[in-house]
Amino acid sequence: MHSHQLKALVFLAWLIPNYLPIAAVAEDSTPISGLMDRERIQLHGYLTQAFAESTDLGVNGIPTNGTSEYRNLALQLRLQTSDQSNFVVQLSHEAVGDSPAADLNDEVELDWAFYEYRLPSDTALRFGRIAIPFGIYNEIRDVGTLLPFFLPPQTLYSEGIFANETVDGLTVSHSFFGSSGWGLDTSLFYGEWEVKQFLTLNTAEVQDAFGIQLWLETPIPGVRLGAAGRTGNYEGLDGTATGESVTFNDYLFSVEAELDKVTARAEMIRLDFGTGATVESGYVQLGFRVFDRLALFLSSETSNLIRSSGAKTDFTDDVAFSVSYSVKPNFIVRLEHHWYEGFNLDDIPDDYLLRFGLTNEPYKTQYSVLSIATSF
Repeated sequence: MHSHQLKALVFLAWLIPNYLPIAAVAEDSTPISGLMDRERIQLHGYLTQAFAESTDLGVNGIPTNGTSEYRNLALQLRLQTSDQSNFVVQLSHEAVGDSPAADLNDEVELDWAFYEYRLPSDTALRFGRIAIPFGIYNEIRDVGTLLPFFLPPQTLYSEGIFANETVDGLTVSHSFFGSSGWGLDTSLFYGEWEVKQFLTLNTAEVQDAFGIQLWLETPIPGVRLGAAGRTGNYEGLDGTATGESVTFNDYLFSVEAELDKVTARAEMIRLDFGTGATVESGYVQLGFRVFDRLALFLSSETSNLIRSSGAKTDFTDDVAFSVSYSVKPNFIVRLEHHWYEGFNLDDIPDDYLLRFGLTNEPYKTQYSVLSIATSF
């Protein structure tokens, strides 16, 4: 897609929620006659645009001289084909600054494309390219109006072979509800995905992947507990022999509490690469609704690499705060600042192998992000 076409897509994402009465925020609006049946066709989308700058080193695509090439954009079309079924297509654009991922992404990508059928027994089936049911943020990882920071916790939801957003396959979901106020939401998935690796640009494939996500809803409104697990076989992973297939497994535990003026979220994951190394990662977020439109969030996330020899490296530590102001329910201005220590850098310094492999002395930098987010 040419740059002028991309600019038109960005303008469309801004235009629709502000000027067309089909926007979801205009609940009392009247559909445009002959253009769209609101009962059968729905158009949704989001746009988050940011300026970000780092003090000493490039991290998460943020350079020391700053960048405005930092955005997430998507348009989603949902067609209700019957009372029980929907067809959903979502196109997305992502600008990631100076991240190595910038060379891997197309300007516009097919994000989701699936058919959904809901049975009367609180069961839903999806077929196609689907967001993997995994954790708190995976299905909303790019929706800025729903996130406390520009990015979800990168120790769990970064781009990569083990943190892929979607699966080409199927999901089955079912909800169990009890009279005591407890409930259990379950989701199963099966399928495959393909990812280009940042350092070599080689393509790795994950096949025969399957997993489960459980959410236990408590009698306390807004409080839930989660557990998930995934496994799969990947081929073409950097560092393995040609044609070699390696199995990975990961296990995730989550807790979320959205109360009147306080929000708390925490997740912990253990990832077994299948090569003898494991990664243990997690984060804690705490949010406060200071005023009706003003919110403050604090965050701490960490990731530890445990090598096959048993040696441990503190791969990532990120401490941050954000202040968000809601101009409207679907329009947010946010300022955030991060203190980062670790080895997940955009550019590899000359002494990287020495510090990562021997001294375990992490690199340090700080970065700030100013963003606006809208959705409809």
